[in-house]
Amino acid sequence: MSTTLAPPVWPIPVPTPDEERSKEERRQRQLAALHARFPDALAWYGPKSGLWLAAPSGAVVLIQATSAADLAAQLAAYYKALAQASRRRAVTASSAAPQTPRPAFAQPTQRRTPGGAADGAVVRSTPPQQASCTTAPTSPPRRPTQAGPRHAGPRHVAEPTPGRFRRFMSGLGLVAAA
Repeated sequence: MSTTLAPPVWPIPVPTPDEERSKEERRQRQLAALHARFPDALAWYGPKSGLWLAAPSGAVVLIQATSAADLAAQLAAYYKALAQASRRRAVTASSAAPQTPRPAFAQPTQRRTPGGAADGAVVRSTPPQQASCTTAPTSPPRRPTQAGPRHAGPRHVAEPTPGRFRRFMSGLGLVAAA
């Protein structure tokens, strides 16, 4: 059996339109300040949850806070840790670089002309010229088979099946199966 309670004696506070407008204006100012301080972070206020949320660049989770000031402090801590981590990676990458030099690539061989160094000319080898592509074929063309010029076996005939959309709709029972 359920019992019904009487409503409270005091009046339930209902915000006036002026109070709502001033709260919204204050949130807009705080949001503009967050965007100015952290331009890479996407910040917003959740009116249903009453939380301030942000998606900073490079993060895999959202940062949430109860006030804009708390969110700004958390974003500052996040970006400070991100900068320190990137500095550490840069230091370890430079210290992990190999200490021995890499071997030099082999230079192409050059030979002097018979006149020697007096001529100053250098002879370099060039790749051989390829034959022209317009040469005639040496063998006669193949005769086409019964299945066609490019197919050796019988032709494949696809079975008529309904498309993916129709199968999906008939699986849901929205269209009659064909």
